[in-house]
Amino acid sequence: PAILADRIYAADGYGRLEAFDRFSGNRQWRVQLKEEQAGFLGQSDVMDTTEPSFVTGGVAAGDGMVFLGTTNGEVVEFSPTDGEELWRGDVGSEVLAPVAIGDDLVFAQTLDGSLLALEADSGQFRWRFDAQVPVLTLRGTSTPVVDGDTVFAGFANGSLVAIRTENGEPLWEHRVMLPEGRSELERMVDVDASALVRGPLVYAVAYQGNVRAIRRADGN
Repeated sequence: PAILADRIYAADGYGRLEAFDRFSGNRQWRVQLKEEQAGFLGQSDVMDTTEPSFVTGGVAAGDGMVFLGTTNGEVVEFSPTDGEELWRGDVGSEVLAPVAIGDDLVFAQTLDGSLLALEADSGQFRWRFDAQVPVLTLRGTSTPVVDGDTVFAGFANGSLVAIRTENGEPLWEHRVMLPEGRSELERMVDVDASALVRGPLVYAVAYQGNVRAIRRADGN
């Protein structure tokens, strides 16, 4: 769930989004995410729980906005007041973690190794950063972390990247862990946990257990 002001927002895998009063637990509103007619969701019945779930990005809330990410490669914004759907942005691949919000932008990380920035008020595309995806990866991504004018994102190739929020310019890239071992399974080094920013340092952990403290100014 995500908390915004005096409300808590939660969703299930089939597109039902609900808002609750955080102090009493009373439900304030409930909406059903409308399915698109094209693509993966086109033939699915959202009320049939035998179908694959399509809300995979979880709920994100901030700056007076509520968002969901979908298996169909969309980021959807809702009004926190009444749950009205405001816009949908196509990011091209599954969104498996909640988006991040900051600097009037929405940052979505996708399964194909991309980080995209969308305009928070309209969903229009601003920029895209692509990372190399290994042959074998975990099914998951980290949630980007916005701190000031920088967004930090971990990728399946074991790297943590600092990117300028305004234009997508990479500031530095640090390999939290290098692939080692003979098999692709042993060489998995996904950074699927969100980075932790504290003072001058950024902390990151990779799938095989390496933990790094990185200087946020230059990536050392």
